[in-house]
Amino acid sequence: MRTTFSALCVMVAASLFAVTLPVGADEGDPSGWFLRVDPRQRAFLTWTPRAEGPRMVMLGCLRDAGTFTTMSAAVQNGEEIPEASLGLSADDAVFEVEGKSVLYPYTGRTTFISDLDVDDAAVMSIGARLLPVLEGGGDMVLEVSPRQGGPVVTRVTIPLAGIAELLPRFAEVCFTSAAAKPRSEGVREPAKAPDPKLETVLARIASDAAVVGSPSNPTVFRLDTPAWITRLWTYHWNEGRGDRPGTIAIVSTTTGAVVGVWPVVATRHMFATTPGSTWPTAGDGPPFLYWTATPAIWLPPGEYEIRDSSPGSWSQNEETDHRGVAIVHGVSGR
Repeated sequence: MRTTFSALCVMVAASLFAVTLPVGADEGDPSGWFLRVDPRQRAFLTWTPRAEGPRMVMLGCLRDAGTFTTMSAAVQNGEEIPEASLGLSADDAVFEVEGKSVLYPYTGRTTFISDLDVDDAAVMSIGARLLPVLEGGGDMVLEVSPRQGGPVVTRVTIPLAGIAELLPRFAEVCFTSAAAKPRSEGVREPAKAPDPKLETVLARIASDAAVVGSPSNPTVFRLDTPAWITRLWTYHWNEGRGDRPGTIAIVSTTTGAVVGVWPVVATRHMFATTPGSTWPTAGDGPPFLYWTATPAIWLPPGEYEIRDSSPGSWSQNEETDHRGVAIVHGVSGR
């Protein structure tokens, strides 16, 4: 019965992903990191060691189907593990999923497969754990091992060079939830992004005094009118050490829904944060003191909380009412 069920799961996975993006070689795949997005709100981020080579890792979200998949052709052919775990790690950031290492009919070789049924909350949780790994810089380690313990059967080092320019789009499709947004009667999202020249400061929580980490109060801001959120900024002094870049998220305090989570660009140099100014597009640390994210998301009126992936190093003091230092830029609606 177990063999039959496993075979059925693989057949379902094959039929689902054969029409999207299989884990094997594909004509047109370049070497390194590559992103495919289709109109159904599906995004597939892959890494191959050579052009049209095997996809050593594939991360795919099918928002229309409520599925997040992780696949890897890195496992040794014939190394079948009915209950396996795959881990991705970079520095101290780790992302793990459970799945199986089985014969994948589409490619005819053994492949690690994990298909997760996800709702908005689950996919946002995945983003909060996965994005810090992918944007860590340097190399990422992929490991596959039996779920019940035992030696690692696969360990591959994958360079993260070239992934940074793909992450914003990947995060936009996978980890920004239109369904999670609180609704407001009569408020319509604009057909296109507003003119950036109209950008203003929607919220500013700042202090010129000495700061420490670990805000004890939530970092909230309020929108009295609908607004297009363009940029977020948080400060990580951490006694001059900064912190390894992570993510910034926005949560509706009314519904508790995570509206979106975005990878950051982090720098050691301060820059002008006035509306319309040019913010950095690449990191220049360590130390990574200043974190920025570009949500490009439309929000209706309401109260929202900014959540930082590294609250321990997020600067705060009495002047900020023990909220994290942050700036929110955007364009208010009419």
